[in-house]
Amino acid sequence: MGIDSGNPNLWYIDLNETESDIGATGGLFVLPNFTSHYFGQVGDIGSSIKFKLYNYRETPIVIENVNFTTSSFQSNSLFPITILPFSWGEINIEANNSTTGPVNDEMEFISEDFSDELKVSLSLNGSSGNLLGGNISGTFDSAEYIITSDIIIAEQDYVYLQPGTKFLFENGTNFNIYGTLNAIGNEQDSIIFESRYNNNNFLSWNGISFEEVDHSTILKYFRISDIVNNEGGSILLDNSTPILKNFIISDNKGIYGGGIFLINNSNPYIKDGIINGNSTFNENLLRGGGLAIGSSSGYFEDVLITNNFSPSGGGVYLFESNPEFINLTIVNNTADIGSGLVIDCNSTPNIVNSIIYHNSSVVPIIIDDFGNLGCILNEPNIRFSNIEGGWQGEGNINVNPLF
Repeated sequence: MGIDSGNPNLWYIDLNETESDIGATGGLFVLPNFTSHYFGQVGDIGSSIKFKLYNYRETPIVIENVNFTTSSFQSNSLFPITILPFSWGEINIEANNSTTGPVNDEMEFISEDFSDELKVSLSLNGSSGNLLGGNISGTFDSAEYIITSDIIIAEQDYVYLQPGTKFLFENGTNFNIYGTLNAIGNEQDSIIFESRYNNNNFLSWNGISFEEVDHSTILKYFRISDIVNNEGGSILLDNSTPILKNFIISDNKGIYGGGIFLINNSNPYIKDGIINGNSTFNENLLRGGGLAIGSSSGYFEDVLITNNFSPSGGGVYLFESNPEFINLTIVNNTADIGSGLVIDCNSTPNIVNSIIYHNSSVVPIIIDDFGNLGCILNEPNIRFSNIEGGWQGEGNINVNPLF
């Protein structure tokens, strides 16, 4: 019958604190975002993460407090916390390096709505230095910071990076931005995001993602390099509209958009930058060595896209996108198809005062649906631009730019 025969883990027990029943009536009627967490190396700055709990019950859950068994963990959340029916609740867990070396602990809930034995397992490795991992917020002074595990700017959190700040990423780590990042360097002191291991392809980091961020996220005078991302773009903008200015994005690899990948109605403002020496490496996808734009738009001005590689769209690849390209220079990129620019389904870029020249393929701009059924192919709107091989349009020329 399935009575008391479900998962024996305490997070799955029934409300009467017996082993869970199988089926829709069994279980604790809560959903945690994790039941154990390893913070990795924790240094002088500490680390934090938000424990989230969803209440599927028809009555509220009240958590009076939480307890830890060591001094390495604490919470700065305000208790009691009431989680209404069919709602999320959050507890912020902070980790510190008060104990050097491995630490194992548990977060215990003080609540009449849970068993006394219900706990979340926590662990870390206490160390020293400017080590970062987990949720980050606040202002970071000019210094080098070692990113030992994924770092996250959560929704409604803010991070400010001072000129000269360096984030040096351990192998395989990510920087995920859901809140607001202001990383504003200057001509003398750029802000740097790169591998801790100096462009070693076997010890690279996984990249930066901007997810549903708006124009209050601003990066100026920054450099990003040494990313190898086998799941998407090295720098991913997902439904996001950040401002990116005065940058160099170089020596990165991704599946789509070796340099930058825009998806899901992203509409950034990107100006005064260099996208150089990036590539794609998955032969089944093959799109956009420097820049790939999918179902998005964006305003790009005074951007140099050069020395990038992809089998299709060495410089730029577009799919269902209508970006503005003003004063772009797309040169010396390499591809089998469309070494300068590939325009795929339902895309109509506006290109003004730009140069597309000295790319590897005979035809630098290709309009192709690559076999996609129901696809509409549109001519780009190109004006007052220098296109190798020539292109119809007001004020266009075909003259060697003599770089």
